[in-house]
Amino acid sequence: TVRLWDAVSGALRHTLQGHKSSVYSVAYSPNGAQLASGGYDKTVRLWDAVSGTLRHTLRGHESFVRSVAYSPNGAQLASGSDDKTVRLLDVASGQCRAVIRGFSGGVLSVAWKAKPEEGDDLVTGSGDKVVRQWWVIAEGNDVKGILRWISPPAELNVEDTLIEGVGGLSVMNKKLLMQRGALESME
Repeated sequence: TVRLWDAVSGALRHTLQGHKSSVYSVAYSPNGAQLASGGYDKTVRLWDAVSGTLRHTLRGHESFVRSVAYSPNGAQLASGSDDKTVRLLDVASGQCRAVIRGFSGGVLSVAWKAKPEEGDDLVTGSGDKVVRQWWVIAEGNDVKGILRWISPPAELNVEDTLIEGVGGLSVMNKKLLMQRGALESME
C-alpha cells in the first residue's frame, strides 16, 4: 500500500492499493502528475497522482523491485531489481523498452542525470558494491543502455563478446579483456 498525504494539512489524500506485498520504492514524475511504485511482488505500478487511479501494472522482473526513477523528461521509468537487471519502461504505453544486464548483485538504486545535448545518463548502485553510469539512447524504436563508467573497476564481466578496433585502453584493461577472450591481441 502507498499512501499520499497532503504536505500542508497532513490529511490523507489517497491510499493506493494494488501491490501484493511490501513496497520498496516510490517516485513522482517530474511534472508531479504521476507516481511510480515498485515492490516485493516483482511489479512496477504507475498511478495518477491526482486521482489515485492505477494506470499500468508492469511485470517482467524475476525478483523484487528495489528502486524506481523517472527520466528527466518523464517519458521513461527505470526500475532496479534483485534479479540483477534494470528495466527501462515507456511511461505512456507501459511497455519495456530495454533490459540492462551485467550486474553481479541485485540493483539497489537507480537515478537519472539529465544530459539534453546527448541523451540522459542512468546511474545504478548494486549489491556487487559497484556504481555504474549508463548512457541511455534511442536508436529508431529501440532504447539502449551503454556502460560509460564503473567504480570501482575491480571486476570485468564479459560474455560472448569480441571487441575490435578500440583505442585508448590501458594495459590492464587490455590484459583483462584478452584473459576473458574478448580481445584477440594487445595491438
